[in-house]
Amino acid sequence: MRASVSSLDKQLDNYISVLNDPQKQALLTVAKSLAEGDNEYSNEFKAELDSRYAEYKDGSHLVSEEDANKRISNIIKAK
Repeated sequence: MRASVSSLDKQLDNYISVLNDPQKQALLTVAKSLAEGDNEYSNEFKAELDSRYAEYKDGSHLVSEEDANKRISNIIKAK
């Protein structure tokens, strides 16, 4: 197991060495967020997902294949 971690560490070192400062800052922000467990979804986002899932389950906002194909055709024609 430690060998794979060592390999990962080397890969990270290789990538970090070619990043510019703004890219390093972005990577640091992501790493901090992951380490601190700050990657939870907000309550609002969870509620939106629950709402959309409920709509999917009851069929209230489903689009038929025929309607989807019409919409796609219209989008393609508009371009």
